[in-house]
Amino acid sequence: MSAEMKSRWNIDDFGWMKESNESYNKRWISKYGLDENIKELDQLEGEGLDISDSEHHQIGWLRNIDRLMDMLPIELPPSSCRLIDVGCGSGVSTLYLADNYAFSSLTGIDFSDSLIRTAKKNQKRLADFNSSLKPISFEKSDAREYLLPHHKHLVYMFNPFGFQTAEKFISNNLEVFRETSSILAIAWDTWIAELSQKRLHKSILRNGFYKLSLVFF
Repeated sequence: MSAEMKSRWNIDDFGWMKESNESYNKRWISKYGLDENIKELDQLEGEGLDISDSEHHQIGWLRNIDRLMDMLPIELPPSSCRLIDVGCGSGVSTLYLADNYAFSSLTGIDFSDSLIRTAKKNQKRLADFNSSLKPISFEKSDAREYLLPHHKHLVYMFNPFGFQTAEKFISNNLEVFRETSSILAIAWDTWIAELSQKRLHKSILRNGFYKLSLVFF
């Protein structure tokens, strides 16, 4: 079963919304002097990475993280989960989650050495402003090979790759997802219909307006 808010967003009519969300991003990122380190696909390929199923690297709307968190059941506080940011890039999304939500632990993974180095630098910059910032483990890892530890997770993805990679990641970790009742939180859920057709989940809660999905296993 899927509870879905129907999409009404036409970019020609609601361009102000894009501007508002991107302005929020810029304010938060510049407040702490973080480095976005946006990588073009050819730059990632230059690192010897397989980009055949990769999406263009960009920073997702941070407000969409808040919207996803607001979609969580009231009886499921962040403190009950370990956060895994899959395809964390320069770590901005992971750091935003750490700065605003009390997860029991936080990990960001990406297959790019240079992006992980940037994420670790950004972590130090944010820690200068927030002395109580929970430690974050930034790790170089390919989502196609990454195995979740056996704990309850909230796995966040801002559409860093196509469904081929997403399906591989979910299949490799399906037992953990199910046994721990972990949740997959997807921003810009372009392949949610393909995932739904696989019937691996128990339910999907979707906000079609912003293209956000919580997948429960």
